[in-house]
Amino acid sequence: MVQLGSLSGLTDEMKENWKDYVGKVCEVSAMETSENQEGGRGLRHPKLIAIRDDIDKSECTYERIFDL
Repeated sequence: MVQLGSLSGLTDEMKENWKDYVGKVCEVSAMETSENQEGGRGLRHPKLIAIRDDIDKSECTYERIFDL
């Protein structure tokens, strides 16, 4: 596991028990998306909105997330 960045909106409980959230789907908002030099995309100032138990992680494809 590699840290890719930081995410605001996390509760103290989430920060202390982060392993309980690995593999869960979450909804995130951001000020904007940006493209990096390798052609990938990133999020500027991402913020946690909700944990989404109603969505399976198999539905979270790169193309769907970034609306490609």
